Amino acid sequence: MRALLISLSAVTACCALPALAQGGAATRPSPSTAEVAEDLRILSILNVLNPTRDQSTRLSAVAESGRAGIAQIDAEVDARVDQIRDGLLAARQMVLRGGAVPRGTEETIINTNQQAASIRATRTETLVQNLAARVRRILTTEQGNLIEAELAPGFEQDWRRYGGSPGGTAGGVRPSGDKMPVDPGWWLKELRDLRIDSAEGDPAHEVQDFGKKITRGIRPGTPHFEQAMSQGMQFASQVLQLPQNIFLQRERELARMAAKQQLEVRNQQRILEGKTVEVFDPFRWLVEEVLLSPRAAGALKDRAG
Repeated sequence: MRALLISLSAVTACCALPALAQGGAATRPSPSTAEVAEDLRILSILNVLNPTRDQSTRLSAVAESGRAGIAQIDAEVDARVDQIRDGLLAARQMVLRGGAVPRGTEETIINTNQQAASIRATRTETLVQNLAARVRRILTTEQGNLIEAELAPGFEQDWRRYGGSPGGTAGGVRPSGDKMPVDPGWWLKELRDLRIDSAEGDPAHEVQDFGKKITRGIRPGTPHFEQAMSQGMQFASQVLQLPQNIFLQRERELARMAAKQQLEVRNQQRILEGKTVEVFDPFRWLVEEVLLSPRAAGALKDRAG
């Protein structure tokens, strides 16, 4: 029988008391290398967003709520998993004495893990929604637009390089939730490849291939598909006509235009199918990408100070 594992949250506590500065005040413990790398990632994002001192203070409070919320979710999940601990210990004793694993043990473990995962997903989604609503009241519309235009796209910002910090990430729990419906960073690479491949091969073929990427997931043969395909090919042809120096100046703008065009095509198809349209929530993005990090509250407090 295959091995059965349950992931339980492990908490490592440091028992050493912090040194005392003059006057008896406790100094802040020195951060680890991974924590410093995470601070760099968070502060690099905040420098683009440029929140005011008041905004930083209020966002720090949101981050504290997020950290407390994640801890509460972890405790609830652990409590659910611990409900089967005694039964598993009894099964272990039976196997230790040479017996077979009791019938139903594997099913119990699988069901418990599924229930725990469901609890975590549901509670985390509710937490993120509540935190995003608070962030929406703190930041301005202009800052939300800045997140969508400059931070959320997958371009080569320095802070993205800090994600895999030495010794692992200090980013904590981030749900895989509301990311960009389409990725301008992916389209940036596609536009560069379009020009390179067209120079080395058949431009007409590359233009048609670009149109297929714009219409990916749309049923061929429909008026909507034909119109979107034509628009995508026209866009690609215009990109190929740009001089190299102009293209380099505008490539990120063009990548965002391509991403927006793809999203419009997909949303029109979703409307035709009676589905809800895909949108990007920049305030939720900030919650997931920054405020749920264990380092976020401290970084925001430091920036406010």
